[in-house]
Amino acid sequence: MVWELGQLAVGQSGQVMALVRGWLEAANVFTAWLEPVDKQQWRECDLLDNTGEGQVYPLTMDFRNTLLSLKPVWSELRGLDWEIQYQLKYRYNNFNPARPRAHALAIYDRFWPELEWNSDDFVTSPRMTFYAHESGALVWENPAQVAVGDAGFVKFRGLTTEPLAIGGTFRAEATIGFNVAGVDDRFTEYAPLTTSVPLAPPYFTEPAGGAIAHICYSQQPLKGLAQPGTTISYFIGGWKQDLAVPVGDDGRFKIPMTINVGRDWNRSPGIQAIAYQATPTETLYSDYSQWLTLWVDPNIGWDPLRSTWHGTVKDGPLAGQYLTYSFRDAKGAYSTNGWQIPGTYGFWDTRLSLYTCRCLILDDVDRKVTVIADGTTYGPYTVPGGEGRLDIDIATAHREVSIQTVCVDAETGEPVGEPTEDFGDVLIDPDGFVFDIDQGGDYSGAGGMFNPVQAISGVTVTAYVSAPLHGGWIPWPAHVYSQTNPQVTDATYPDGITTTGYFAFYTPPGQYYLEVQGLPGYQSWRSPAITVTNQIVHVNVPYTPWTGDDAPYSVTVRTDILTPTVLTIPVGSTVEWRSEITAATPFSDYVQLTENPALRVQSARDPLADTRAFDAGYLEPGRVYRRQFNWPGVYPYTDGAGHSGVIVVEGAAPPLTVDLGGPATGYVGEPLTFSAAVAPPTATLPITYTWQATGQTPQVHRRFALTDTATFTWTSAGPRAITVTVQNPYTTVTVSQEVLITSAPPPCNPPASVQIAGPVTMTVGVPTTFTATVTPLTETTSLPFTFPLTYTWRATNNELR
Repeated sequence: MVWELGQLAVGQSGQVMALVRGWLEAANVFTAWLEPVDKQQWRECDLLDNTGEGQVYPLTMDFRNTLLSLKPVWSELRGLDWEIQYQLKYRYNNFNPARPRAHALAIYDRFWPELEWNSDDFVTSPRMTFYAHESGALVWENPAQVAVGDAGFVKFRGLTTEPLAIGGTFRAEATIGFNVAGVDDRFTEYAPLTTSVPLAPPYFTEPAGGAIAHICYSQQPLKGLAQPGTTISYFIGGWKQDLAVPVGDDGRFKIPMTINVGRDWNRSPGIQAIAYQATPTETLYSDYSQWLTLWVDPNIGWDPLRSTWHGTVKDGPLAGQYLTYSFRDAKGAYSTNGWQIPGTYGFWDTRLSLYTCRCLILDDVDRKVTVIADGTTYGPYTVPGGEGRLDIDIATAHREVSIQTVCVDAETGEPVGEPTEDFGDVLIDPDGFVFDIDQGGDYSGAGGMFNPVQAISGVTVTAYVSAPLHGGWIPWPAHVYSQTNPQVTDATYPDGITTTGYFAFYTPPGQYYLEVQGLPGYQSWRSPAITVTNQIVHVNVPYTPWTGDDAPYSVTVRTDILTPTVLTIPVGSTVEWRSEITAATPFSDYVQLTENPALRVQSARDPLADTRAFDAGYLEPGRVYRRQFNWPGVYPYTDGAGHSGVIVVEGAAPPLTVDLGGPATGYVGEPLTFSAAVAPPTATLPITYTWQATGQTPQVHRRFALTDTATFTWTSAGPRAITVTVQNPYTTVTVSQEVLITSAPPPCNPPASVQIAGPVTMTVGVPTTFTATVTPLTETTSLPFTFPLTYTWRATNNELR
């Protein structure tokens, strides 16, 4: 630190004042720095002179604005965006022996004009109230007083809305203000943040980064994403290739790489790419992309990388959606053998498109292909020249599939060389629903899929893919795979995701997690990391309603402790779990726990089968999860960090009520349906419905639902009684009603004919009358049809009056 003191006379003395700031990063690690102090603006803190009633003790609010991550986000609409996360962290220090508390603490953050703040993703610890979002600034207030030594933070993320040049800067300015008892002045601290836009490495999409593929000898294009305005170079085995490819304005690039090798060479030693951009003064280079490995196999009959299995789903949650699968084995490698396709229920009457390999034995050789699926043989088919695309329509394939190929002489059709036979499986693999955890569900859906009682529409589900070279987890660029990310359950997209509460992502191999948020009244949820080796990311999400209890019972969850481990509460109370860190937690650990949370509050009961269960998803520092306990019992749970806890709920269970509905009258031989609706909505499932009716066989239905129906038909007239008994693990209730059965009504005979009379031409804007006449013309005592009659009129592009 340098002070400009100007000219000094001989013997002149003076004083330089500085404020020493510090932060305890960890045990025995203290970071300190100096700031010059203007004597006219700061109180003098010389404790030798500052005595008596006028003594002023030094106090500070250590306040920092720290960048957590800056990650590329590729989207179909805007090309390349940048997601930025930063944190405002504070710690209150006061050397007054009375240890006065700070109050009226508020944080003001003014972010970049081009940054779109994500209102659903800020985290505060301890909890602060979001006060305002005005003039490009965010304001939080802490309603509680802050004790000496207390620390807290606000963390949030935003997304850029305009393209930013490489090397361009982001800037954020934050201020914290607070008052201290006995001091009239309001104290403020200022924390700026500046960072620049990096040149990111390319991101391979086809084949996906890290992929291993067994392929034919042929041209293999490489596709990917990078920053617009850059150029891509690629390397094979560390050797730079001559071709340079410019990146399009949409951030996409395509390298038409030709595999031109001898037959003895059958493996690429690794393919990587870099992006570079020339400036007037220098050329900027990115880091290397993730590698790709291509195994060139002269003995395979078809190329799994360029072959697909595709078609329109005929039934189930994805009915009407067009899906395309490729061929990957259990490790995620593109392979002709051991592949698995996680076809959803209804994936039949589809098309298998095989890209066959040319025969390397002789000239004038074709390739013959036979496919066996579900015991049905398709083919043989002949591909002239051996190489090309063969389309085969497959009726059903829900178990092992055999693909047989052999090279044949083009003239005689006789086999040339050894045949190949490869095997794989088409599975039925259910996808994911977001459902109300209080309503539950079971696996009674089509094909054994999860069947939620109350799937939830309007929820935003975002898939994140692990991309360490790009800063960690980034939103998966679904648009390059003709999909949408994020998805909103029940929204209509080009990829056909329309089922209530349903979502599905068809992804290349890699590590993924799902983030579920965006619906008022429910809590956000983060899935565990999912290792995808085939193509589908599916998780059933137990979405928990948020309870507004002002005084919930509290449990602190940290990686080193869970407290209290046993909590006893009265029935109907709410428990709040808060993910916390200590003031001594190293900043590097905090960043790691934010990017990869370790804490997950999860009950021993299965939330997919028991409405009393709970699952908070993964909680980053500062996150809170609440669960209301409406039923007595003992609820053990774990926190994901090796600790166990128990919630003991005491008291009486709330009574069940049943609304029995159905007709009061009916005819002999007429089927009558009755319904039972159970309240409250938090009633524990499953529920057993026992239906009894006079002269009928009892019906017993065990359902994971709050409603049920039963249908009865009587063969004789008279009064009848309907009774339904509803029972769950805590309560039993019975309700009844009567129904009067009478003799069957006379048969209903339709009219013999109807004629419409009216003009054949009309004038715009002039009312026109038409008349309908049925046969016969008059009502007699022996009508050939039954009254009353209903007339329904429709007219093209007209309003009926």
